[in-house]
Amino acid sequence: MIATDATGQESITVQLQLILRRVLSEEVHPQVTKTVLVYLAKAARRLEEEIYFEFACYMLTYLKQQHQSSSSQYDDADFELRDGLFDYYINCGEYSDAAKILSGRSG
Repeated sequence: MIATDATGQESITVQLQLILRRVLSEEVHPQVTKTVLVYLAKAARRLEEEIYFEFACYMLTYLKQQHQSSSSQYDDADFELRDGLFDYYINCGEYSDAAKILSGRSG
């Protein structure tokens, strides 16, 4: 089921998740996928904090679950996401979570 807001529109998070799944499909060339993932990771930082947090956590988890065998291909996107989540946790005063996300032990 797709999450919608009061007007029946898909939430921005759901739209971003759909884009992510499409980009990671086998139909997209790996170099294009890598480039788009880095762009998404960087561009998402301009979203509202809570939306960014939700999407960045989803993206990290999705990358980890779906593409374990080729994870090094996504290192740049992973770095951007973890860096953004680190900043998010620091701004929230969650220093332990900030350290975990930066070290790669969480996400």
